[in-house]
Amino acid sequence: MATILANGISTPFFDSGRSSRLMSSANSTLHEKFIQSRRSVIAFGTDAQTHTCEPGSTVLVAGATGGVGQLVAAKLLERGYTVKALSRSREKTKTLLGDAPHLEVVYGDMRQPETLTEAMDKVDAVCCCTGTTAFPSKRWDGGNTPEQTDYIGVKHLIDAAAASEGLKRFILTTSAGVDRSNQFPFIILNAFGVLKYKKMAEDALRASGVPYTILRPNRLTDGPYTSYDLNTLLKGVSGERQDIQLTLEDDQVGETSRIAVAEAIVQCLTAPETTNAVFSIGSRPGPGPGQDAKAWQTLDDSNARNIELLKEYAHQASKIVVFSGSGLSATSGMSTFSTKGGLYDMARQKYQLSDGKNLFTYSFYKRRKQEAEAFFVDIQREARAATPAPGHVALARLSEAGRLSRHYTLNIDGLATRVGMDVWDPESNVDGCTVEMHGSVHHLVCTGCGTTTLMSETHAASLSRHVSVRCDVCKDSSLRFKVMMYDDDDGEYITPDDVMDLMEEDVKGADMIVWVGISFQQSASTSYFRKVRYWLQEDDKHQRVVQVVINPSDEALWNVLTASSNQGELNILEVLGTADHILPMLL
Repeated sequence: MATILANGISTPFFDSGRSSRLMSSANSTLHEKFIQSRRSVIAFGTDAQTHTCEPGSTVLVAGATGGVGQLVAAKLLERGYTVKALSRSREKTKTLLGDAPHLEVVYGDMRQPETLTEAMDKVDAVCCCTGTTAFPSKRWDGGNTPEQTDYIGVKHLIDAAAASEGLKRFILTTSAGVDRSNQFPFIILNAFGVLKYKKMAEDALRASGVPYTILRPNRLTDGPYTSYDLNTLLKGVSGERQDIQLTLEDDQVGETSRIAVAEAIVQCLTAPETTNAVFSIGSRPGPGPGQDAKAWQTLDDSNARNIELLKEYAHQASKIVVFSGSGLSATSGMSTFSTKGGLYDMARQKYQLSDGKNLFTYSFYKRRKQEAEAFFVDIQREARAATPAPGHVALARLSEAGRLSRHYTLNIDGLATRVGMDVWDPESNVDGCTVEMHGSVHHLVCTGCGTTTLMSETHAASLSRHVSVRCDVCKDSSLRFKVMMYDDDDGEYITPDDVMDLMEEDVKGADMIVWVGISFQQSASTSYFRKVRYWLQEDDKHQRVVQVVINPSDEALWNVLTASSNQGELNILEVLGTADHILPMLL
């Protein structure tokens, strides 16, 4: 049974109607709580503040003359944001929105990408509320078809956003049914391709690298608003249907108030865990959260229940195995592939690579060895200047308590050792706590004799000048960084073969497995996940040992599930949140 239990989000990817198997548990009370918590609710609010836009930020609103867009602009202005209203007609927009302070009407035609660059200048976030009718109408005049409006124009805006500096969020409003366009009644709505093109826009945004949130409302009600001033717009309510239903799947039907959609957009700007997430949103009877941020932080009491459930599982565990990725060091000052202006991004541009991951391929290393070594020197210096994060400290405390069997890290920054988590070595330290699966930038290795050498400033200075460093032991070979690359021909010198035997032993003896800060976008991490799953199945523990996936984005679990077969046999507890926020809860 694959079940997602999130930090404030409890949503099954395979809900009770699709999955009949229940997780077995020795603790029936805990098992009951586990099952009870499987309800589709969303809550906002964690300690992380990445990709948030607070009042005072500048937000570009595309579709500001439409029903949702007008409401978004009004709500943003009311709360102290500066609004850039993107429009093909300044006069029309000013007539609708007036001359409110901190409102700037900027010209831009999303069908003409060259008009968007200036509009994106000094923008912190984009709220795209554009759309057209699903069936032929006057609104299609001038080329405003679903293809042009819902895909091509949106794609141009996404490209402009990706090229801009410092953008923290792109919020896109699409529609319910984008994943069900072949089902009734959405197959009728999609007769002219509106859902197909909205889905293509979603896919383009996901692939852009821009931090995003996607909202999928049902049939829109309350409006459209085409002649109200801002003050009048702010007084609008949704009658008796002011409550909100949010789910992580395209699984809703019914109606959604434009007021609710606009409020959700504004709330997402300050909710970090809505980054890189997709929500379906519907309206239902009840008072609802209104504009109260605290009310949006928990639309159901399952938030507290899920956190307590995570703690109970952890506190019952005494042999925890942790796998960590770059998310563990996200707040330490280390660059990642998604860090704009970071080491990877600058090196990618410098060497004219389409993907920063190519920097870690053995083929790139062989072609441009001296430049690759200098790049690793930069990473090593960044790692030396970095500070261990609260997540590292939590793992060290878990180890000190004797409850951490082993920590397998995909990181090469060596930060775990800075909090006292010594490194495993098959010869010199078989009881080491941390296994550096991909090596470390703090060590060099000789591919001739296998000698490992601690990186010194003298070494770093030489490699930065593109001068090779010879091995002091064999005198015949040059030293290279002890870092595992993709398709590395020297892999046996980086990670000993017997590390997999150690991992198998640890996994088979574990009572909890934690995957933290791993996106599962790389083949190595998904390969480790498959091996862990195989070993658990081999010992008939795959239903008894919970695997916890900790990541701010629900895409991490999605990636690993889509890379796995027999998903119904998985026992996964997903927690949406940062390593710094969630790992201390294991103590």
